Amino acid sequence: MDKLKISEWGEKLKTGGAQMSRIVSDKVKDILQAPTLESKMVDEATLETLEDPNWGMNMRICAQINNNEFNATEIVRAIKRKISGKIPASQRLSLELLEGH
Repeated sequence: MDKLKISEWGEKLKTGGAQMSRIVSDKVKDILQAPTLESKMVDEATLETLEDPNWGMNMRICAQINNNEFNATEIVRAIKRKISGKIPASQRLSLELLEGH
C-alpha cells in the first residue's frame, strides 16, 4: 500500500471513531442521567398499558412546551427513545403525542 492510501484510511478511522465516540457518549449520558420531568411525563403519556392516547397528558405536555415551561429538546429526546424502542403500543402513542403538538 502506498502512503497516500494508508493516510486516507487513517483519516477515515479518525473521523468514524469521533462519530462513534459521540454516539456512545450520548447513549451513556441517556442511561446514567436521572429522568427529567419531561421524560417522566412522556413516559406516562406513552405507557404500553394504555389502549388510547392520554389526551389530557398530551395536551398538558404541548401547553408546557408552548409556554416555554419545558425543555423541548428533552421532550424530543424522550419521544425519540420511545419511538426507537421495541414496544409497538408506546411507539404509536409517541406518534400520537407528536401529532398533538
